[in-house]
Amino acid sequence: MAFTPTTFALLSAHSANTPKVYVYKSDDTISQVEAYNYFYAKRFQIEADDQVWVSAGDGVVHLHITNVTSSEVETYRTTPYGSVWRDTNIGGAVLGAPIGQQPDVEELVDSEGDGTGIYSRAFSTGQDEYGSGIVEIQHDAKEGIAVHPHVHYQGVGLPNAGVADTVQFELTYTFAREGVPLAPVTIITVEDIVENQYAKVTAGFASVGGVSILIGDQFCLTLKRIDAEGGREYLFDTNLFTFGIHYQVDLAGSRTMVYK
Repeated sequence: MAFTPTTFALLSAHSANTPKVYVYKSDDTISQVEAYNYFYAKRFQIEADDQVWVSAGDGVVHLHITNVTSSEVETYRTTPYGSVWRDTNIGGAVLGAPIGQQPDVEELVDSEGDGTGIYSRAFSTGQDEYGSGIVEIQHDAKEGIAVHPHVHYQGVGLPNAGVADTVQFELTYTFAREGVPLAPVTIITVEDIVENQYAKVTAGFASVGGVSILIGDQFCLTLKRIDAEGGREYLFDTNLFTFGIHYQVDLAGSRTMVYK
């Protein structure tokens, strides 16, 4: 396939009701524009109405811009595999609780079994101890999308070689919103297998929040280690690195940011 180089110019125009982006060819005419990859496969095109970018036969809308009633573009849609996620965390060492209820402060341990001089909270089995913290839903978060809470921890003892050694964490949480009475808490758990001594392990809870999440919401939490239900109880401390939530980024930027 041969390609003929053509010069294009972009001109944006908008009014109260019909904002558009026009694509002009070098002869000042507007027509359908197509884009190809290195292997001459069509990737997307601009239809004749000059507003909608569509894919060329692969069944995926790569970018879709709709008419709006102001000068800003309010709707961007990207493919699911193009989604961007970020992680916001609380260090295990800073989780708070009343005196007598906090997990012990212990050293993180290196691969040789030596203390590192770096300390965090060590959650033990069979203890009524917990840590609480609060994380704000960040201003680059995509509103209405569930977040994914998780813990990063280290098992300091050698796990059993024959039967899976398991730990179970319990998460009590609620969301606080400006001007709204605090909602009742929800309790969820995750059970995880410790396979390697001194290794970092990530245990993910079920996603929470969904369509109700807004920027600026405060994710209020208490984290506990409770008795395992499957396999054999891991009998050693679990040193907490961090508690975190994965959240999807609003790639177009959130309009709510101007109010924060």
